[in-house]
Amino acid sequence: MSSHRFFFCALSFLMLPAVGVAGIEKAESALQIYQQHLASEPAGIYEHSELVFFIADQQCFAEKKFAGTKESKAASHAAMALMAKKARESAAGISRNDIAVSGLLGDDIFEQYVKNQNLLVNKALGAGNRLFDANIEACRRRVVYSLPTKALKQQAARQTKSPDIKALQVAVFTQALQNNDYERLGAYFDGLQQPELAVAFAAAAQREEMLSYPVAINWFVDGKALTQKREQCATADEETTTLALSLKAEVVTHLSSAFCGQPLELGQSRLGYLAGTSKDIGKYQDSMRSADLFGVVQRAIEQQGLVFFQTPDWDKSLTATLNKQAEALFKSGKEPQQIVTLFTRSLNIDPNQSQIWLRLAAVFQAFGHSGVASSLILQAMVQDPDNTDSWLQLAQALSSMGLNEQSEQLLQTTSSLASAFPFSEWGVEKLQQFSTKK
Repeated sequence: MSSHRFFFCALSFLMLPAVGVAGIEKAESALQIYQQHLASEPAGIYEHSELVFFIADQQCFAEKKFAGTKESKAASHAAMALMAKKARESAAGISRNDIAVSGLLGDDIFEQYVKNQNLLVNKALGAGNRLFDANIEACRRRVVYSLPTKALKQQAARQTKSPDIKALQVAVFTQALQNNDYERLGAYFDGLQQPELAVAFAAAAQREEMLSYPVAINWFVDGKALTQKREQCATADEETTTLALSLKAEVVTHLSSAFCGQPLELGQSRLGYLAGTSKDIGKYQDSMRSADLFGVVQRAIEQQGLVFFQTPDWDKSLTATLNKQAEALFKSGKEPQQIVTLFTRSLNIDPNQSQIWLRLAAVFQAFGHSGVASSLILQAMVQDPDNTDSWLQLAQALSSMGLNEQSEQLLQTTSSLASAFPFSEWGVEKLQQFSTKK
């Protein structure tokens, strides 16, 4: 491994910990060894009597009679650099080429490995003692450190040529999730060749910009202003429409602008295997037609769930009532068409309800409409990509469609990251079932 990838904090060694009598005796013994056997040697690294000595000299930086504080600091830094070099040489390092993961994920795994190595190096260096700091000539300063040979041996024993790549992978995923770095997470899943998750996290990362979505639908925003923001929109006519929603006798009036968005290459190229799946909703057609007044659910189905919805600042309180009614029926397993109607109406009032998209997907999945379910699940993932329940639900839908390879890969990825992402009780149970089958 190249030495420039290792760093250590030089200043941390300028303040050495206090030592007891035994420590002083060892330091004195080491000093005696240096004075008797190594004092006349040039600067360098020497091993003697189960100790390693690090000797550094510094000539005066300017014309003066004696070397002083500046020369002492410089020599001290040079001696510690020798210590770090020796500690690194004791390590069994690997290179980036040894990490068989492509892209940013592989790069970050290697950097995490380097950080772990640095911690071990610094731990070894912490056992070092500064024995000597004085002028050995009028204008030449010498600093000497010693380090027990066993400290280097212990460090080497902790390191292997085959690091735990899975553990390092979990570490970098955990860090990115803690930082809410969805763009990085999208790149990570891309490195794992997991297109569903890569697209979902990439879309969530640029949610405000709306430029990375395979399809962008901007609801209730002035069409002309939208045209100025997006080059994809050649024209966008402003249209004002008043619609009445007969939902519990409440009437909602809203401003609706023209649709402005074109399918982008991202979704077509990354999730092309879903394009040919059936989007037929069968007996739910009438329920959908009556409830999907703004075409929210239909649009998500047509575009594989990769849609961005932005709603006006209006009263969304009615969704709670609709969802409660639908949930009661959902738990009882009765009246699936009414469940579809209630959830669809709720999503037309507020499309940004990831859990409701998952609930609606579960209904379609239960009655054999897996292609529809996959689109609805992907819509939930775009809105809330780190909800692992949606990953597992998508794996089920993929399996039902005969896409066993994609389903298996998604389950393996999910299982490997079980300690990095939060899981519900249902999710933990599903993962355990997957592990048992393996």
